[in-house]
Amino acid sequence: MEGYSQVEIVLRVADGDPSRIIPLVTEVIASKVDVLFPIGPAVMRAARSATQTIPIVGNDLESDPVDTGWVASLAHPGGNITGVFMAFPDFATKWLGLLKDAVPQLSRAAILWDPSTGLVQKKAIEDAAKASKVTLETMEVQTRPISTEPLIRRSEEVPTPSSCCRPRLSARMCGRRPSLRCSTICR
Repeated sequence: MEGYSQVEIVLRVADGDPSRIIPLVTEVIASKVDVLFPIGPAVMRAARSATQTIPIVGNDLESDPVDTGWVASLAHPGGNITGVFMAFPDFATKWLGLLKDAVPQLSRAAILWDPSTGLVQKKAIEDAAKASKVTLETMEVQTRPISTEPLIRRSEEVPTPSSCCRPRLSARMCGRRPSLRCSTICR
C-alpha cells in the first residue's frame, strides 16, 4: 500500500458475548487505527456510536444500512460508513420456495431467529410464509453461538395437550446469523 511501510491488523473478538463489544470497539479505536472493519449488526452499531471520523467498512449480512440509519442512501451513503450489507428480504421468498420444492406438502415451518439481527429477515419470511399458505413458528435464539439441537427437538415434539395440539413441523429455516448453526434444515 502506497505510503505505508507496514500494516498492522488489530483484531478483537467478543466470542459471542455482546457485553464485550463496546469495550473492544473502544479499545481498538484507542489504538489509533486508520479504519474499522466491524462484522455484524451489534459491532456496526457500536462502531458507529464510537466514531464519526474513522472510516468504517462494515460486513453485515443481517441489516439494511439505510433502514438502520447508518447511511443516507446506497447511492450516496455520506458519513464514514461503507461496506457489504446483504439483508435482502427477497431471499426469504427464495428460501421458502426452495423448501416447497424439496417438501411439496410443506404446511408448517419454523425459523430460528436472533432478535439482535433486527426485523428485516423475520418480517420477510413471515410475509413469504403467509403468501405461500405456510404456518410459520418463530423460535428465538440468543446472540451467543448456541446449539440448535434443543430447538430442533422442540420443533419435532409430538403434539400433546400442553403444546396446543400443534402439528409437527415440515421444515426449519435459520435467519442469516454467523453464530447460528443449524444441523437440520429440512426433513
